Amino acid sequence: MTRNVNLLIDRMPEKLRKMNARDYQVVKANALIQKTRYDLTLQEQKIILHVIQLIKPEDKEFHRYLLSIKEYCQICEMNYKSGKNYENIKKSLKSLRDKSFWLETENGTETLMSWLSKVRIFENKGTIEVELDNDLKPYLLELKKFFTKYKYLYVMAMRSNYSIRLYELLKSYENQRGIRLTIEQLRKMLGIGEKKLTKWYDIRRYVIDQAQKEINELTDIQVKYTTVKQGRSVYAVDFHIFTKDGKLQNVAQMRVENRLKKVKDDYRLLDSWGKDR
Repeated sequence: MTRNVNLLIDRMPEKLRKMNARDYQVVKANALIQKTRYDLTLQEQKIILHVIQLIKPEDKEFHRYLLSIKEYCQICEMNYKSGKNYENIKKSLKSLRDKSFWLETENGTETLMSWLSKVRIFENKGTIEVELDNDLKPYLLELKKFFTKYKYLYVMAMRSNYSIRLYELLKSYENQRGIRLTIEQLRKMLGIGEKKLTKWYDIRRYVIDQAQKEINELTDIQVKYTTVKQGRSVYAVDFHIFTKDGKLQNVAQMRVENRLKKVKDDYRLLDSWGKDR
């Protein structure tokens, strides 16, 4: 196995080596991961995370973050050459701008917050400008403790919104090596509606097993889980979290690159990431 791993690393394309060196990171306060309830689509999560990874460690204030319209289409896997492109972009951005979420504070109160405060589209320039909501500053700027950091590359290749959310959540508990979550907690944290996936079998099949597969294949952690029953019903899930060594993390990144390569030719994600910002 070691020989095969080393062979994969030796064959790693120069583009991916540069990406590793640049180390694009998503950094969030743990509270923004563990104490929030929201329901974002896969594309909406990727857009928000794309903006968050543009924040620099030394930033004391939010900036106006620019994306090219082509880049936005890449992230959302929208057809860049479609005649309806502009209207689709406006529709998806409005949906994201209008969505709010609850964040629980230390004293048990909850605050209703938004992700974005403003969005502008400059069609003649082919760019989109977004501003993060100021209420997010304590959770994204100048973080010194109680935060989670991971490579943006990992989540970009994921195909399930539950995979991204569960990866973030489990990554935030990595140092504890595990976490027990009741089914009710899972439903709230992952934004599963009351009338959706009402049976444990469906949650396991469409949420946990799919997320576990993507997390184990594409990220820096390995996840296993066992169920906890009350009587004959599953009451909670014990997640066991293991940190991969450097070689296995490199293999995961190779898998990420291979998955991104399958995206249509119009979506040049690796090319855009390889350029200096």
